Parts: sequence; C-alpha cells; structure tokens
Amino acid sequence: MDISIVVCTWNWAEMLSRCLSHLTQLEIPQGVSWEVVVVDNNSTDGTSQVIEEFRNKLPLRSFFEPQQGISFARNKALTEAKGALIIQVDTDALVEKDWLKAYWEAANRWPSAEYFGGKIEPLFESEPAGWVLSNLHLLEGAILIRNLGPEERRLSEDEQAFGANLAYRATVFSNKNFNTNLGHIGQERLFGEETEILEAIKARGGFGVWVPRAKVKHFVPNSRVTTKYLRCYFFGMGRSHVRMGKSPTAKRLFGAPRPLYRQVFREAALLFLLRALGKPEWVEHYIRAYELLGIISESRTEVYSAAAKGA
Repeated sequence: MDISIVVCTWNWAEMLSRCLSHLTQLEIPQGVSWEVVVVDNNSTDGTSQVIEEFRNKLPLRSFFEPQQGISFARNKALTEAKGALIIQVDTDALVEKDWLKAYWEAANRWPSAEYFGGKIEPLFESEPAGWVLSNLHLLEGAILIRNLGPEERRLSEDEQAFGANLAYRATVFSNKNFNTNLGHIGQERLFGEETEILEAIKARGGFGVWVPRAKVKHFVPNSRVTTKYLRCYFFGMGRSHVRMGKSPTAKRLFGAPRPLYRQVFREAALLFLLRALGKPEWVEHYIRAYELLGIISESRTEVYSAAAKGA
C-alpha cells in the first residue's frame, strides 16, 4: 500500500460526510494504491451511518476506538494503516482534488524528508468580528490557518506544520506513537501531540517539507471565533506546555512558578486597558493571560498529584 489517508472523528457526522465526499473526488496518480482509514473515537451521533454510506464510494476501512482522545484514535489508525505515506486530515477539512497527488509527488521529490505539511485556508461559517480579522496572525493555531508561502521547500527549525493537514512517512512511527497525555479528549482542549512527534524528528536530524499545493479548506464555525473558545483553547495550550515539560523553572507559590502570578496580573491589566480603549491589541494579552493561567493550573495539578502519590 502506497498511501493511507487517516481521518479520526468524534461526534461530527455532518462534517465527516463533507470530508469523505471531497475524498471521493481526489485525483489518484497512476499506479498508486491508497486507502482511507476512518477511526470513530467513541461517537454517539450518526457517525457510523456516514461511514457505511461511503464504504462503497472509497477504499475505506473503519475502526472503533472506545478510549476517548485524539491521540488514542490516531494510535489506533497507526496500527491499522498499511501505507508507506500516512496523510492525516481533520474531519472538518475539505481537500482539494490534487491534494493527495501533491503529497505523493513531494514525497518522491524529497526522499529524505520524514514529514510534509500542507496549506490550510479558513472557511468561515460567517464573516468573523473585526477583532478576529485584525489578529489572524495570533490565532492561526486556534482557527487553524497555515500558509508558509507559495514555494515547495524544506521547513526551517522554527516553522511548524499543522496536524489538520499533515503527512508522515510510516517509518516515523516505528518506535514512537502519539502521546496519550496530549491532544483533545472529548471537549477537553489539550494540544501538542503532533508537536512532540515533529520535535522528536528534528532532534534526531530529520526534517519536513512545506507542500503548498497540498491544500485544504478548514471549516471554522462561529463558535470558534469567540472569546469563550479562545479562553478554552489557550488555557488548554498552557496546560499542554506543562505536560510537554515546557513549564518555566522557578520557585513555586501554591504549586506553580511564582513569577507567573505577576505576569498574569500584568497581562490582565493590559487586556482591560486596551479593550476599554477599543484597541484590537487586547487580543494578544487575552491569549497570554489564559495561556499563563493554564500553565499555573496544570503546574499545581502536577505538584498536588505527586504529593498525593507520595503520601
């Protein structure tokens, strides 16, 4: 098997149907064998019916993963996928016709590359508020936008491909899977499962390639461009930093690095001041404040959990 397309889904049957529908329109290079691996991560909606609907329209194999969490679902996909190139795409992403072809050709042009990242364009449910449009550069991860330019090229050390549209050689996972302490777990917003994999590749001297022709449109519901969603997203991002070992080292107060409390108050003060003045720059401080609160929360959880185990 040359290519495995992996779709992991949880309770979003309508978007899964749209995603699979776009996969039926793919241009497949001559002589390439491919499959679609769908993992139902304990859905309770009409996901199973959607999968059955497309079983005869795609070279589709489906699996059920009862353990809630995107990393559990992706690890299940890895055990079942047969392709030498594994392309993962989010349920709410709609691929272009030449998406698979672009990845396949890039993989052949760059035989030493271990992963490949593609372009992600937003497909907003409706026109977002002005403060969102003014701060898209800060919200790329939250909204899922990725555009690193028009040229296919090697990714630099500080450039990150996004998991909504990402391909790996299967050999990447010969001795490492996705960390099940990271990644979304139902409604719980945690991150970093792909970052950890990509950083491990870079640490051993591997590299990735930017493939702008491998393009998807990512659906952005109105609920994702609200302060409530951003609060949950960046709070979860802060928690994920701690789980990935990226918490700052300093003397602790109530279980968390002491300087973080002062930083939170500073960010909150700037947030309220700029928001009162109608300046869109308040978003940057909103993001930072909740990221810091997430780091504080997870740091305290780790300390108290360790203390309880030692008691």
